[in-house]
Amino acid sequence: MDLPKRKQNRLDNFDYSSDGAYYITICTSGRKKILSEIVGADTIRPCKTKLSQYGEIVDEAMNNIANIYENISVD
Repeated sequence: MDLPKRKQNRLDNFDYSSDGAYYITICTSGRKKILSEIVGADTIRPCKTKLSQYGEIVDEAMNNIANIYENISVD
């Protein structure tokens, strides 16, 4: 099966090894909402995010990045 050609998502002539803040975007197949759900919102309480089992896996992986790569922290 041939995969669709992806557009380049990096800037030309940019040093990605330089200091800076970066965003990580996580996309799910078919953009399905499987990582979390909004719960507990009513007229008095604000909503909260409850992670699904998949969301917990992503959260654990994100929090582990600093243990794998030197000089990287996750805010």
